[in-house]
Amino acid sequence: MGATQDPHQRHRPGTGAHRRASARLFPDPAIEEGIRRTIPLRRFATLEEVANAAAYLLSDYAAYVTGEAFVIDGGQWLSGADYWGRIKQMK
Repeated sequence: MGATQDPHQRHRPGTGAHRRASARLFPDPAIEEGIRRTIPLRRFATLEEVANAAAYLLSDYAAYVTGEAFVIDGGQWLSGADYWGRIKQMK
């Protein structure tokens, strides 16, 4: 990847929970399952999926992309899932 970094280009991968962090974020298996049900893909991201998105943002393919929060959440944001509200309901 021979990406040329423009000093004005800023990216921030905004991930939802990924598989390795889910146990730490949601120590109760019932809460974790409830959160998983709010994700249209019905699973957490793998670290490889998050890394692939970051690699895209650093590549020449994203040369014209700037100032974006690249949401990597399996469609959860689009569905309007309020997982913190759901967690409060599950307690």
